[in-house]
Amino acid sequence: MKVTVKVLILVCLLGLTQGLLGQNERIQMNGEKREKREKQGRKREGEDQEIEKTVYMFGISNQLADSVYYVTDIHEIKDAKMLKRQRFLRYRDSYGIQLKRYLEGDLGNMDQTVTVVFDTKLKRLEKTKQKIKKITLKDPVAHIVTITSEEFKFEKVG
Repeated sequence: MKVTVKVLILVCLLGLTQGLLGQNERIQMNGEKREKREKQGRKREGEDQEIEKTVYMFGISNQLADSVYYVTDIHEIKDAKMLKRQRFLRYRDSYGIQLKRYLEGDLGNMDQTVTVVFDTKLKRLEKTKQKIKKITLKDPVAHIVTITSEEFKFEKVG
């Protein structure tokens, strides 16, 4: 009986050490994979070119303590600067600042949280806008105010 307990303990210890060895090998392999991915990522960042493309966008804004949502019409920005590979709109924060300044300056609505939604395809952006409006209107006290193109227009940045 003493022999079987010792054998069991020995087997358990061997199993644990083999498991730990395997884990160390996995950690080392993951580290190598991570380094490889980082190198590839650096290459991609360097290769990403800035292109000019027509972009459609709209803005939505809300004061977190208020139930009024401000939504702009969809605007067309010709020759907006984008990163080719990532399809990321350059200076996107500047477009948000334009809307925020309009709301806080002209309408007097302070502390607005602004989001700018964009796409290169008008139809997809219209669908996205409808989805956002639908989700917003699920709140029974929410009220959407549309800001027309005559009242506010995004200016090209960059």
